[in-house]
Amino acid sequence: MIILNSTYTLLYPRLEHLRRKIVENEDMLLNDFMPYEIHPVPDNAPPEIPRITMKTKNEYSLLLISLTGAAIQTFYDDNYNRDWGKCKAYFDNKTKQTFNVIHQLLPKRVETQSIKVQILMDVINEPVLFLREKITTFDPTMDIRDIGCNAT
Repeated sequence: MIILNSTYTLLYPRLEHLRRKIVENEDMLLNDFMPYEIHPVPDNAPPEIPRITMKTKNEYSLLLISLTGAAIQTFYDDNYNRDWGKCKAYFDNKTKQTFNVIHQLLPKRVETQSIKVQILMDVINEPVLFLREKITTFDPTMDIRDIGCNAT
């Protein structure tokens, strides 16, 4: 198994004065992130376009912040990508940091969270069966497009 990348996404109601709020809270970001980049996106552009991006100091991850969402994308190298324990520890740390940043900007207003991990599996003869047995606990007669997970 090779873990290629992961993405943690948060969606929230439109955040006004994003740039100012990031500047006010930059101290909590600078321990693990390089200085942020503020993009010259017009105010009338779609709100989901990232206005601010930040790379982690080790450059494994990129934090993207828009007016209505934030995502941290992580790409694992050979030091991590075959060890789920290492990936999970790093991923857990970065998701907590991302959530804490957004929580400072929008206390108690996160609407949706999602996690996506892209994994390459070694030889699997029956990939759909594998997903049904190992990843989900759903009825094995389901169509693969019906597999998902929601929590509220």
